Amino acid sequence: MQLRKNVKKRVSINELCKEDRELYQDIMEEILAIRGITPEDILEMIEERKSKLNLK
Repeated sequence: MQLRKNVKKRVSINELCKEDRELYQDIMEEILAIRGITPEDILEMIEERKSKLNLK
């Protein structure tokens, strides 16, 4: 069974080696900064989603 080439696999950060995780983190921080999203915004979104899911 072959996957189609245009189907993108969701990659877990845990699947990456240490160096790739660091690069991934740097890239994500750049993308968020370009779009005006702060780390505080992310933490707020996490809390909102946890609240909706009744998680602590």
